[in-house]
Amino acid sequence: MDPIALIYFEIFKNTISIEYYLICAYLLLTSILWNKNSSKFSYLFILGGLCLELLLLVLNLNIKEGLLLIIFIQLVILFTFLKAFVVDYAANSKFNFFYITLIFYTLTVITKLFIVLIGLADATAFFHFTTIAQIFLGFYFSIYREDKTGNAV
Repeated sequence: MDPIALIYFEIFKNTISIEYYLICAYLLLTSILWNKNSSKFSYLFILGGLCLELLLLVLNLNIKEGLLLIIFIQLVILFTFLKAFVVDYAANSKFNFFYITLIFYTLTVITKLFIVLIGLADATAFFHFTTIAQIFLGFYFSIYREDKTGNAV
């Protein structure tokens, strides 16, 4: 979602609306929760997306309300990853480095959103530091997959 927001800013010289980020966060959550067994629940995902769209159109959320919703969605994603980590550890008795890295990445996203929400004065340095860390984590995720062997410690 960030490349699209940057392109939008370069073309229109304006920031993209919070609704765009909310929709992208919902799609991210849907893609994480979607599996081969969820096809029978596909109507719930579609209904959830339609309700989100309706909510966004009716309420006309401000930035802080939108950020709170995005943080909530990111927390659901975090707990989904934590559950997968615990289940994998219980099954294999090994720490899966991929899940640990994924949880750390999700925590950085939540922390960045929270810092933006509260408007911390020294947020610029933290924002740049976490962005650099997320770039390196992005390289890691482009090389390693969840099902790749050798991630367990």
